[in-house]
Amino acid sequence: MSAGVVEPWERSLAASRVPTRIYLQYLLKFALYVTGWALCCALSEKSVPDAAWYVQPDAFKKFALWSLLFEGLGLGCSSGPLSGAAPRWFTPYRSFLTPGAVKVPFLEGLPIFGSHRRSWFDVALYVANNLLLIRALIAPQVAFEHVLPIVVVSVLLGLADRTQFLCMRPEQYLYLVICFLFPADWVSGSRWVQFAIWMGAGVSKMNHIFPYVTLVLAFTHPLLGRITRIPRAMVRSSTDLRPSALCERVTYIGAAVEMGFPILLLFSNGGWPTLLGLIVMTGFHLNIITSMPRAVPIEWNIFVLYSMWFLFGYHAAAPLSISSPVLTAFLLVAVLAVPVFGNLRPGRVSFLISMRYYAGNWAYSSWLFRGRAAHAKFGQIEVARAPFKLGIAPLPQLPFLTAHPGGASLHLLGRGLQLLYPKAVGGAEHLPEYIPVFGDGVARRLLGWSFGDGHLHDERLLRIVQSRCQFEPGELIHIFVESQPFLRQSVEYRITDAATGLVERGEIPISVLRTLQPEAGEVSTVDARTAALRVASAAARESR
Repeated sequence: MSAGVVEPWERSLAASRVPTRIYLQYLLKFALYVTGWALCCALSEKSVPDAAWYVQPDAFKKFALWSLLFEGLGLGCSSGPLSGAAPRWFTPYRSFLTPGAVKVPFLEGLPIFGSHRRSWFDVALYVANNLLLIRALIAPQVAFEHVLPIVVVSVLLGLADRTQFLCMRPEQYLYLVICFLFPADWVSGSRWVQFAIWMGAGVSKMNHIFPYVTLVLAFTHPLLGRITRIPRAMVRSSTDLRPSALCERVTYIGAAVEMGFPILLLFSNGGWPTLLGLIVMTGFHLNIITSMPRAVPIEWNIFVLYSMWFLFGYHAAAPLSISSPVLTAFLLVAVLAVPVFGNLRPGRVSFLISMRYYAGNWAYSSWLFRGRAAHAKFGQIEVARAPFKLGIAPLPQLPFLTAHPGGASLHLLGRGLQLLYPKAVGGAEHLPEYIPVFGDGVARRLLGWSFGDGHLHDERLLRIVQSRCQFEPGELIHIFVESQPFLRQSVEYRITDAATGLVERGEIPISVLRTLQPEAGEVSTVDARTAALRVASAAARESR
């Protein structure tokens, strides 16, 4: 690396700094999220006469149901220009309401559900689920007959479309809704769900990958990132953009807090230990909210701020035991067995269902199109241009589509592309012939939503694209890098030619990735967030 490499990175990231008005628009969205919940609660009857409205049982239930609806409509996480969505802030509902749009089923070929083209039945399921949620939200009391149909239809949606299911954030909200089916145990069950989320997130950060996320957040933080000495303290030197010792200490202290204080909350029954745990975890989640990470999972953090005070504060004395063997079995599978399996075998389970949140350890892909002709061929795939309207949409400008959001090679796993690009195209001298497109951009265009889950744009989506575009050998090369499995110090990669199939499979040791610096060429690349903001601004000007 050349001397003073930190300065070009600082200039590049400073140029992509988000205007204050965009943050204000997000704040308005968060306010509408909370207001919508409060309005739903206003329609409820008090079941505890002397208690405030926000500690009523239905207040918690309706917040979970409202969040399920809000996320499923695409209004929540991964929306807006911070996540690369442009020119429209909210895109999923358009795809989910359009027959013929691309989808990735849970099992390809499964009767009724297994097609990669959205059917009218798929659209009907989506509409039915949203109507069922609205029915529960406006009911005076949330009852069993409101909840059961939502659970059933949500599971059917999961069979039909992985994207739709993950978009609802089921491991956050649907698990809670399932707990509502058990009147005697729903509070205790919800406490275990929330505890498992904290523990899964904390454990997944105990690796060599997460310090690189802290490094990126130090550069892109809306407040702290503007204080030059803070991001500079997070790197080793002006010529070494790897996490400093301070960065690693901050990282692991944060992970310890995320695991330690929830344990305190779970086993304390009130008093000062509970209050201490709630205050610390409030500060923890407020820190996440103010950092405004790229995927913008802020609504969930707002929900948790309320949830923890309700479940571990107001219901601090709730028992740990659960009387229902059915709910016990569900929780053992959903919040213990599946996350453990998903972290041991990350290729089999989404990082969301594995509860491996914002730890930097996520699968990703890069799509290499040989020239503008191949890229234009990809642009001929029909997408949802509006609800119920399928058609060919213009491709975004190349700098927007090809940039890796937030400086991908600042992240540890993203640095592997330096090794894989030359392998994929037969030598570094051939790289100028190809247009690299980040997989999240492909998924957002074709599927309507993306949240950093590489499994949404892995070889399954590649096969769908190939069936519609018929690329010639060498026209489209797909690079896929899997998450790091727990207890293993390497990541798997696969290089696939869309026309001929698997080209190469191998592993990259984490120790090798830790020796790499960010890709020098990326400094001059327009950051995806900047380009998204520019596209959004241009669209706003045109509308006026």
